[in-house]
Amino acid sequence: MTLKKLIGSRKLRRSCQALLKSNVFASKRINSNEIIDVYFLVIHGSVWKLDQVYRLLEADPRFNPVIVVCPYKVFGDEAMFENMQSTLALFQRKGFKVISSYDEEEATWVDLHVLSNNKVIFFTNPHDVTFEQYSWQNFTNEVTFYVPYHHQIDAAQWYSQWQSPFHHSMSCLFYVDEFHRALAKKLMLNGAENVEVTGYPGAEALYTSTSQQDAWKHQEKRKLRVIFAPHHTIEFDKNLGVCEFLNVAQTMRELAIQYQDRIQFAFKPHPILRNKLDLHPDWGKDKTNEYYAFWENSANTQLAEGEYIDLFLDSDAMVHDSGSFLAEYLYVNKPTLYLCNETTRMRFNDYGLDCLACCSQGGQANIERFLEDLLQGKDELATQRQRFVSERLIPNGLPSESIYHSICRYVGVS
Repeated sequence: MTLKKLIGSRKLRRSCQALLKSNVFASKRINSNEIIDVYFLVIHGSVWKLDQVYRLLEADPRFNPVIVVCPYKVFGDEAMFENMQSTLALFQRKGFKVISSYDEEEATWVDLHVLSNNKVIFFTNPHDVTFEQYSWQNFTNEVTFYVPYHHQIDAAQWYSQWQSPFHHSMSCLFYVDEFHRALAKKLMLNGAENVEVTGYPGAEALYTSTSQQDAWKHQEKRKLRVIFAPHHTIEFDKNLGVCEFLNVAQTMRELAIQYQDRIQFAFKPHPILRNKLDLHPDWGKDKTNEYYAFWENSANTQLAEGEYIDLFLDSDAMVHDSGSFLAEYLYVNKPTLYLCNETTRMRFNDYGLDCLACCSQGGQANIERFLEDLLQGKDELATQRQRFVSERLIPNGLPSESIYHSICRYVGVS
């Protein structure tokens, strides 16, 4: 290690130690004799994973859980406010207590420190994609929690998922299993002192309940239900590689038409794919809008941009290249075609490779064969997938209850 890196590492380690100490003092400042506000800072509704944690806190009179819709600053004001409106509407439909971080009447951004002096902050995104007043830097003197919105399958994202100041600043990080804790111990400068294993709350409903309502467009007869879920990395990303969307977009559209009498498709794109296509030199807004409209309006297709628990539960299979869905869709134990190329396997850690082994793999040329196998009832990976789900994915106890009890313990009301 060079002297410069060694000094930088020591400075970061001291900073992390200071953050851990500040978390201890933050817990002591919570007044457990008064109602404790729990602010869930949400940027994209589609990656919200904490329904049951919210419900448990809502049922406890010692807490006041509130969803705070925060700005996604990456693609400009127009896209930012559109996303905030759709996210706000999602939680209003759920009946959750929700506020916008933007006060339209005053034309100002809400200061959560003014709103409450007895609060806990629950983050849902670790990245620098919102304004500083809603980022970790503004809450280093508060009790803070974070649940990753995906399983950690990528081999290269050490800093953004493990070693950043964000992760070291949290009072507690709730991780999926012992594999994730072991990685944290290896990579975090605090030895994962602020990590607890709880299971993954985002998938809890996928193995504990049946769908509440049919999320699929009505058809005159029951057809095979296939989700097409492309990722957003249409440009090369040094950590994530490049997704297959640009290679398969037209093929998927043609197959939706070809199989219109036997298969219905749900187009479930990553929430920022549309923004990137709008800016892509070969796409632009008009082409993007037309493509999305095809999926939204065709008789056997639909556009699915919000929540997806019911969509997953009532589906039959998925075609995708999403990082988070690689593990998450396995919870429903249904066939998957993971769209990949010759470099894809290089991006995954051991956990990701184990997930990938439960999926069919291929590119544009393999999609129709996969669909035909589905129609014929072929599922060669069923046994292997079932074993992985039962042995590696389903935890002992419910993740939401484990997280709820940890929150109670941290604020001194357990």
